[in-house]
Amino acid sequence: MKRISLLILALTLSSLPQCNSDPDCAEGTAQIDSRCVSLDSLECQNTEQCPLRVHGDVECNANYICSYTCAEGFDDCDGDLQDGLSNGCESDLLSQQSCGGCDTSCGEEQYCTVNGQESRCANLSFSELDIAGQNTTQPLSQTLLLGTIHEDPDGNTLIQWMGKTDSIDGVVLYKFKTDHSLDWIKEIYDTTFSITPSDTVVDGDGNLWITGGFKGEDVNFAGQTLSSPASGANDFATNAFLVQFNVSTAEVNQAWAIGNSVYTRAVAISEDGQGNIYLAGSFSETWDVSTDIGLDSSNGPIFVMGLDNNATPLWARALPFDNLQDIVSDENRVYAIGFSDNNANFGVGETVKEPSATVLALNAQTGDSEWVYTDSLNTDDVESGT
Repeated sequence: MKRISLLILALTLSSLPQCNSDPDCAEGTAQIDSRCVSLDSLECQNTEQCPLRVHGDVECNANYICSYTCAEGFDDCDGDLQDGLSNGCESDLLSQQSCGGCDTSCGEEQYCTVNGQESRCANLSFSELDIAGQNTTQPLSQTLLLGTIHEDPDGNTLIQWMGKTDSIDGVVLYKFKTDHSLDWIKEIYDTTFSITPSDTVVDGDGNLWITGGFKGEDVNFAGQTLSSPASGANDFATNAFLVQFNVSTAEVNQAWAIGNSVYTRAVAISEDGQGNIYLAGSFSETWDVSTDIGLDSSNGPIFVMGLDNNATPLWARALPFDNLQDIVSDENRVYAIGFSDNNANFGVGETVKEPSATVLALNAQTGDSEWVYTDSLNTDDVESGT
């Protein structure tokens, strides 16, 4: 049987060039790369016969040899990929030891970060701000920082902070594993227009949602273009953005620009564990949220809206808060927390008669007001500490 198999394989290789050496290749051998090679020593006849390599891709090439290449983000830094006892593409190109390549290792006070397809070593020290490759020694007192922290369903810690200098705005995301080791750092920035994050939340699937504001006609948010719905400019932000970030792949899943043609600013975000997202902020004039949902700021300059996980609006409310601080939610209600001024009417309970700290409960499915709690701001009580 072995002789028959060898005969079949020899016939298959009969089209190969004949040996140019003297003597010619003996029976049971064939010329490959100007060498007489035993048919028994050929590694493969098809790719399925090739052993797998860690983080590697393989094919049985035209010379009937298993040929290996490394998957994106990994490399064979010890040079043994083609060897029989290879440990594969062992080097992670986002690690401290091989940041972007085998010859690049980061120092003790640095981390390996990626933006788009580029990896590089950046400063870890918080005494400096290092965003988008611009190392600046601006002290933190001259740098605006906004940060949030969450735990995902697997127990990993997610940190988001925003850094701002005279030359660049940016968002930096950190993921720490359950053993507190650093998993990855991701930079999201735009060097031309301002991106100002305000809040984040982690949904039940482990996605990190980021919201905030941006200026400019079109903003590049980690490879996705957000086109401004606003026609004018504003010193802070004319538009709201919403981004769904995959914490497993460290990539943006989807990004949306949200707002009207004048001014929209998102300040808070929440989720209900059922796949729905709740967004709150401020807007001016009128806003056609969708074909059947419209808002008018004459009913209140603050908006709260419910969206599905594709950012499709489910409902929206204009509310008479003077200032909104935050929202929290569960599967039944969305709680909006802020301050309201004289004569604020939330559609439930009594009209607010004086400036008050206010908590409003909205139905999570419809956005209807369910109850409101107010506590008037008595300056005498504040000064006396009561």
